[in-house]
Amino acid sequence: MPASEPTAPSPPAAADLLAIPPDDWAWLLVRVRRGLHALDDAALDPTAQRLRASPASRLAGGRMRQALAGVLATDGPVWRSVHAVLVEDPPPARLGWLVTGDRPVRARRRPAAAATAPRGDDQPGRADELRRAKERARSLRAELDELRRQLGGAEARAERLEERVVAQGEELSRERELVRELRDEVAQLRDEQPRLVERERRRSERRIAELEAELQDVRRRDETRREARAREERARELAAQRAREEAATTERRRRQPQARVRPGRPTVLPRSIAPGTREEAEALLGPGRLVLVDGYNVTLSRKPQLSLEEQREWLIRVLAGLASRRRVRPQVVFDGRGDGGGGRPGDAARGVSVVFSPSGVTADDEIALAVEATDEPVVVVTDDRGLRDRVRPHGADLLRADQFLGAAG
Repeated sequence: MPASEPTAPSPPAAADLLAIPPDDWAWLLVRVRRGLHALDDAALDPTAQRLRASPASRLAGGRMRQALAGVLATDGPVWRSVHAVLVEDPPPARLGWLVTGDRPVRARRRPAAAATAPRGDDQPGRADELRRAKERARSLRAELDELRRQLGGAEARAERLEERVVAQGEELSRERELVRELRDEVAQLRDEQPRLVERERRRSERRIAELEAELQDVRRRDETRREARAREERARELAAQRAREEAATTERRRRQPQARVRPGRPTVLPRSIAPGTREEAEALLGPGRLVLVDGYNVTLSRKPQLSLEEQREWLIRVLAGLASRRRVRPQVVFDGRGDGGGGRPGDAARGVSVVFSPSGVTADDEIALAVEATDEPVVVVTDDRGLRDRVRPHGADLLRADQFLGAAG
């Protein structure tokens, strides 16, 4: 709406708006729609909102025009907005009364016409007849406007139907062309059917020959695999037999040297037992044999990732198993007093004697003193070269850690 809106006069009557000729109504309808669209939704009631959303063709006549005339005849935001538009875009002289608020010219002339009318007894009847004729004319104009709107819609629908008919005709032409092409193709295939059948027969024969050749090849490969499996089975049987024979030989060798071992300091072993082997360890670890183990020397070379307590526990378990199986007397010596676990000096763990060297004395010293203190055969388990050199002159049998652990299982 304009920034400086003039005060709108009283709205026109609905009958005066309905009496406006169709051409003038078409001119006014454009300004009315402009005024409606200038308002917010909050300023419009549902009827005004519906009229604003309707096309101009529906507002040209009939009930929609009557509804629009009723909204304009109400002194509200719709009339004030439309009046502001008419002020900016002045109407023709014949519609100037909409801006000024005067009654239309035809309404002011009615008294004059009535004054000049001849007197007589039939004057009231003629006035009623004239009023009915005018109302009928207005109704006919509204019906004419509605028929024009319907005609416009019918013409639009007819155009759309005509477009659809044309499109369907083009589609039908394409379908007919496709049918002709398919018929030609079917006729061509019928002519080529014998040649195609013969070609397919030859192709099938070639395929059958290829499959037969593949079948023969598969059978040959299967026979080759069966022969290979038979050879492998025979090889496994021979290997198992050799393993059994070797195990029996090993068992005989293991038992025979024990029978010929002469205890002493050092122990005298058969010549068939090579030094540094597992057989040597098994021959030396006989029943009742005293075995002195250099504790941390063995554990740090095999279980360095464990804590000292865990290393002691592991070695004690190994020695306990050895004592149970071979009835030896293992004694393990650790440096120091330990780190809060793993036993105390003199404690026994399932036949294992656990010794911690006193303060100022190493495990090597403790083992060397134990060797010197006894005359019985004794086995010292260590990889420490210094300790081996100290106990060898006293006749101790020496085993390396890997030999010992291999025999201990």
